[in-house]
Amino acid sequence: MQKSKTGSSFGKYISFLKKIFRFRKPTRNDLIYLILSFLVAFFLWVYIASQISPNYEITITGVPVVVDIRGTKADLEYGLSVIPSENDDKLKVNCTIKGNRTAIGGLSRSDIVAYVDFDSTVTNTNGTQVLPIKLRSANGKNFGNYKLSRSTVEVTMDYYETQEFPAKAVYPDLTFDKEIVINPDEITVDPPTVKIYGPRAQLSKIDYVRVYIDEDEEITQKKTFTNCTHYELVDAGDAAVSDSAFQVQATGFSVEIPVHYTKTLPVTIDLSNTPKGFNKAEVLKRIRLNANDVFELPGYGENNLTITIETDNPQLKKELDDRETWSIGSVPLYSLSIGSKTDITVKMDEGYIDRSELGTVTVTMDSTGLIADTRKIKNSDIQLMNGSTDYNYTLQSPAGNTLITLIGTKEDLAAIDSADLHASINLMSVPTTQEGTFPRGFTVTLPETATAVWVSPQPRVNITVTVAG
Repeated sequence: MQKSKTGSSFGKYISFLKKIFRFRKPTRNDLIYLILSFLVAFFLWVYIASQISPNYEITITGVPVVVDIRGTKADLEYGLSVIPSENDDKLKVNCTIKGNRTAIGGLSRSDIVAYVDFDSTVTNTNGTQVLPIKLRSANGKNFGNYKLSRSTVEVTMDYYETQEFPAKAVYPDLTFDKEIVINPDEITVDPPTVKIYGPRAQLSKIDYVRVYIDEDEEITQKKTFTNCTHYELVDAGDAAVSDSAFQVQATGFSVEIPVHYTKTLPVTIDLSNTPKGFNKAEVLKRIRLNANDVFELPGYGENNLTITIETDNPQLKKELDDRETWSIGSVPLYSLSIGSKTDITVKMDEGYIDRSELGTVTVTMDSTGLIADTRKIKNSDIQLMNGSTDYNYTLQSPAGNTLITLIGTKEDLAAIDSADLHASINLMSVPTTQEGTFPRGFTVTLPETATAVWVSPQPRVNITVTVAG
């Protein structure tokens, strides 16, 4: 730094005074003269310093640049905010300030502020803008003559807003029994959505909030995990999104994991409308499922159709564990004829779900060794039973015959004589609220020795109903 001539002269003056008073004791007048001389010299020095040295300059290095948008035009008028950068804390400049020695001679780094100007050239657009760096004193006064080591900086800005995103849970360390099923769509997270405040462009990258269950245990029934604080923001490709630019309005989550118990069982069906003493096994061993002559019923073959049953009820799980087969429904015996197909809608007991989604199963019959034999039965031999006394019931053609078809082996059918066939109609199924003619099926009774012969399809006749007069 260059020395002032005024300062040098003042020093010589002081040295001169010392020499004078070395030889004698100063008097009162000497002291007054000395004080007046000092004041004159001081004011003369100040005048010379301000007038003769107006271009004094000082250089200060490593001044941090303040990136503060608050209260500026970009903030108040445009609604923009700065997206923080990792280099914000590292941004520094060297500055050279020119001016009067008295004004700037004593400045240090703490007396000046370098800042990004968010008022002069900023535009109402999001993204990266190049903005000027300016200098002012710590008390807010701008410097008139200065030079910076860099005059501009790139600043990324965006419009900040709040958006809401769904929360989804993951459980990387939980284990489950092989018969337990977890449906991710049924897992509930509380709160189910999360509000996130941040720059609009960055918010558009977020797809959902992934909440982690950090426990490592085996789950045997429905369980709720509370205070799950480990989460991350995730994009549509399941990649993590940095949360440094956001304010996430959530601190802890509660996650409920429903548990479903499953068991795979062989499918079976029941036979209905079988007469007393009928040998069901002779028919069940011929049953085939799904109309492909492959799947047999359990107990009558090893290649069985299976179904996976699901429940979320621990009590029903105990009942499920005791089951060896699953009946999907029943088939009337009279619906089984040579070449017939019968569709059964899979029946599910309350509290159970068909996880295999079988929906319907087609039932056919292996007719090897069976024949169909058509017989006649007189309508007059059909007994009318359980009718109301307020009505008369008659067959449309009481003197005619009705054809019936017997299914069985040739030997079994040969043992049945037409005289052994009997028939009856239960009139309780016939409407009695109006007169008319109604088609109704009737029951054929076979000899007790015919334990493997049945009638198919069910024969039908017309019943005429009139009011008793």
